[in-house]
Amino acid sequence: MSEIAKLSGNVKAFASSLLEKASSQELDQLSHAGEPDQKELEEWSISSEEWNQAVQAALADRMADRAP
Repeated sequence: MSEIAKLSGNVKAFASSLLEKASSQELDQLSHAGEPDQKELEEWSISSEEWNQAVQAALADRMADRAP
């Protein structure tokens, strides 16, 4: 089961959006950013913790897709 599949609601939708639009490098940078983008928090109606969960899930799924 993918990490994104374990999420729900807006967090899952945000993570799926990240997976579709961000490169592996961009996801890695986001995972180390520390502070989430306030506009994204408001747009997706998610908390900072949920933003971090979504970024980590999208990165994990991206890396799993690249594994041999």
